[in-house]
Amino acid sequence: MKTKSFCKVVAVALFIIILFFSLQAFAAEKEILRLQGQVMEINLEKNMMVVNEKFFIWDKKSIFVNESGTPITPDQLKIDRMVYIEGERLSKNKSILIKELRLLSK
Repeated sequence: MKTKSFCKVVAVALFIIILFFSLQAFAAEKEILRLQGQVMEINLEKNMMVVNEKFFIWDKKSIFVNESGTPITPDQLKIDRMVYIEGERLSKNKSILIKELRLLSK
């Protein structure tokens, strides 16, 4: 009798431990934001732009490419240009870090 109850307790404890670690793994994933929109504002000195009324920033790891996939620099971006952005939301402020920005064809 004691063996059956012990096995049940061990099985439930093992299930709870596995569930806890799997929830921690899913919580650690970063939120990737994907959107397309029109560039409304660009500030090259602050590495910042506004697309669809959302603030985006970039760093040295950010990738900028044109329609054909050729790398470009941020100073080649123009206001009112359509772009596709993949970014990561920063927790310390409401801005989004650009991982990749693609110019869309006109």
